[in-house]
Amino acid sequence: MYLNPYVAGGIGRFGSKFECLIFPAAAIIVGALFLLAARNRGKKDDIAEEKAFVLSSLPAMAIFFFMELFCMLGGLRNK
Repeated sequence: MYLNPYVAGGIGRFGSKFECLIFPAAAIIVGALFLLAARNRGKKDDIAEEKAFVLSSLPAMAIFFFMELFCMLGGLRNK
């Protein structure tokens, strides 16, 4: 949903319910890619790089979580 600037307090468009699933879907895809990369390094007996991939996925997941939280709260506030 966004506010129409030409009408005072008017709503320009409502989005689909499924638009709320964009950030969780992107987080799952990025998390799966990090997990595949970590497992690939683990097969080569490089435990240090496997840990690095797993630990580097945590900030990426946190960023997606906070982006989703910000968008959800913004949508609830503009109701």
